[in-house]
Amino acid sequence: MDLMVDKSQIYVNNLFICNCQVPFSSIMSQPHCSFVTVKLMIIMLLSLGIGRTASAQTSIMPDISPTYISKLVTYAQENYPKVKALDHKLKATHMAVNKSKLAWFDLVSFNYLYSPTNSITLVSPSLFNGYQIGFNANVGNLLGKVGSTKILKEELHIVEEDIAEYNLRLKAEVTQRYINYVVRQAVLSSKSKTAVETESLVKQVQYKFEKSEETLENYSRIINNYYAAIQSKLEAEGELLKAKSAIEELLGTPLESIK
Repeated sequence: MDLMVDKSQIYVNNLFICNCQVPFSSIMSQPHCSFVTVKLMIIMLLSLGIGRTASAQTSIMPDISPTYISKLVTYAQENYPKVKALDHKLKATHMAVNKSKLAWFDLVSFNYLYSPTNSITLVSPSLFNGYQIGFNANVGNLLGKVGSTKILKEELHIVEEDIAEYNLRLKAEVTQRYINYVVRQAVLSSKSKTAVETESLVKQVQYKFEKSEETLENYSRIINNYYAAIQSKLEAEGELLKAKSAIEELLGTPLESIK
């Protein structure tokens, strides 16, 4: 497959390339095409490739969906273990407050006494006959219970504020991790295009090198650039996988399962 050059009115060593696609091999076969021409053509093709790649990756904003991010945040708030733990803590605090309110009955005791006659005995002396009702309360315990109930109510407010704060931090974390994931996708796409374009260039230069029309130095340089592009692509793939794992950590499920 011949590499096509799509660039209007380019001159290399007085060689005019018309404003249409021109096979790279046809240019290289020109009699006045020197090694300097080869170098210039390589630089030109690399620049064109970089330019096309950069123009395709000018923004990630079209890939960012606020609606989808909101869905991810809601899913994380409903399923992340830390959120569930805070919910259990809130329920336990509610139960402690209710238990403290019911404990007020422990501070007051009631008793009654029934005397059928007004006789006075040494065992159970009584000055009144009939039923006698009484109660007693410990004032010290009563005041202490008031303070204890207030403390539990304040702890309940603290738990509620902790939950609100954590939901805000979780929302920010999910948003940031998802944006990073989208960025890594764009970087990988750019690196992949660069690797493909560099591979095509390697094939063209290798063909010229095998025909002794290219120097070993230039051929080696292109090969090194190709391996560097492959390495960069592999690193971009790794970064994308790590970014995906980071967002899925908060979701507890594969990202693809949330539509």
